[in-house]
Amino acid sequence: MTGDEGKTAILHIGLFKTGTTSFQAALADNRRRMRRRGFDFYRGAVRRDTHGELFRAAVRDGLESFGSLAHPDEDKAALREKVRAHIHDFVRRTPAQTLIFSAEALSLLRSEDECRALRALFPDTVTRFRILLVLRDKQEFLASYTRQILRVKGRCPSDDPASALYVGPGTWLTDFDGLIAAYEAVFGPVEVLDYRREGMLPALFDRIGLDLPVDERHYAKNVYDGASGLSALHRQASAGWARLRTRLLPFG
Repeated sequence: MTGDEGKTAILHIGLFKTGTTSFQAALADNRRRMRRRGFDFYRGAVRRDTHGELFRAAVRDGLESFGSLAHPDEDKAALREKVRAHIHDFVRRTPAQTLIFSAEALSLLRSEDECRALRALFPDTVTRFRILLVLRDKQEFLASYTRQILRVKGRCPSDDPASALYVGPGTWLTDFDGLIAAYEAVFGPVEVLDYRREGMLPALFDRIGLDLPVDERHYAKNVYDGASGLSALHRQASAGWARLRTRLLPFG
């Protein structure tokens, strides 16, 4: 095998609120260790470690989403070509045979056409795809996702059932069977993992086949689930005040 022949792309597609940020941070911090094991974590063309550009380059026209709200005037054709060229260059340059891409927004792609557009971003030298999907209880997911919508000032749930910000009755966001079917029609079997509130890093690394011991607590990011989330915020605030008092003691 020579050059970049026969490479495998692992696409981690979310869901939202299932530990994606922690997973991305752990991968980003350990790129060098990963390369020694034959893996590489894609450096994005737009944002290095969160690969929402893949979603925006493949998504159906007109979908209201976090991405469309953040980039309302984006030239999709130009973005698609930029991302395609960047991925091709990454695949060509890296010596690794297993390449990891991660974007929870990819869970919003729900049609075969969108999945084919995603596949078209990759060179033919990527001959195998693995799709990783973390699922959680539908009502817990919607509650957590709604909080994520509200975290940005001025952003609120939509009344339009077609929107990715619609969390009302019959929302397509929880049609997990449809999500899996769309990806399987283009990429083959989807590998589903069950969400674990205590952390997903060991399960994700084990599924990938990456022997990379990390401290789960170090990568606990964006954790906010009711009372437990408030407790975490309280602990963080208390720790911050303690550090500040320590710094000020010599001047007291």
